[in-house]
Amino acid sequence: MKNTQEKVINYAKSKLIILSGFALLSIITVLISHQQWITGPIINAILIATTLTLGPWEAIALAFLPSGIAITTGLLPTALLPVLPAIIIGNILLISGVQLLRNNPLLGIITGAVIKFLWLTISSTWILQYFIPFNFWDKSATMLSWPQLATALLGGVIALGILKLSKK
Repeated sequence: MKNTQEKVINYAKSKLIILSGFALLSIITVLISHQQWITGPIINAILIATTLTLGPWEAIALAFLPSGIAITTGLLPTALLPVLPAIIIGNILLISGVQLLRNNPLLGIITGAVIKFLWLTISSTWILQYFIPFNFWDKSATMLSWPQLATALLGGVIALGILKLSKK
């Protein structure tokens, strides 16, 4: 009986730690800067660290926040609202790559980042040509292409560094 009680208490403690970490990461996501080259790596680092520590479902839940916040705060212009689902799917693809190759986090990050980049480049280009005037479309398509690969890879480096430091 005592062994069962200890298991229940340990399970509850671990879930509380996970929920606390998830809440903290959510708050950080909401409060960070409004520059793509600062925000992108931080968001990607949070998504990757969340995947590796809390799990993929927590990371996927968190993946919806940055895009909504980016639209409401002006980081992502409202004209790009049609691309929002593609951005969210891109974040989920990054998380999936990390999760599928979690035994080799570096390979998972690279794989997830490349898949996210390819998805966003192709999908955003296709979506933008139907919804956005060309003079704005060109700049937007660039923002949703190679910088996504760079910020995802940089976010992966940040996440692995933080996780390595936290184990010490």
